[in-house]
Amino acid sequence: MRSMKTLLLLALLWLPAAQAYINEPYIDPPNPDSRTPIEMVVEGGICHGITVRPPPFHTISGSQVEVTITFIETSGILCNYPEGSYRYPLGRLPAGDYTLNLYKHLEVDPPVPDELIYTIQFSVSRAPALPVPLLNGWGLAVLALSLMLLGGWWYRRLQVRDEV
Repeated sequence: MRSMKTLLLLALLWLPAAQAYINEPYIDPPNPDSRTPIEMVVEGGICHGITVRPPPFHTISGSQVEVTITFIETSGILCNYPEGSYRYPLGRLPAGDYTLNLYKHLEVDPPVPDELIYTIQFSVSRAPALPVPLLNGWGLAVLALSLMLLGGWWYRRLQVRDEV
């Protein structure tokens, strides 16, 4: 009888529903600036599959970023969605501190409300100033030649005026 209970306990531990997971999303690159495109990366698998129909969408309101992703959720023996990560582009954000809320949308009948599954904080730093372009040796030579030709043209023009 004791071995039967042990086998039953082991069978319960290996149920596929216990293997379903959605990891906490993260921001890529980890320390973005205001000129860098930002992506949210979420990983999941086994009994939670990420689908792109309907496509994920996001809203940005002040410092709140809300992303809704549709998941396929199954239970039972046929949990065979591949493990993987999904990259969702958020675009460029101005410098500041942000809160990202990830919502899980399930396509089921009857419909259920979207579920908030993760909230993360991240910061976007101010991008460094763009460097002022400088001339190299060839650029300086072309500039000097152009100024000499312009000066020569201007000098000849003044001489012609004086003769008339």
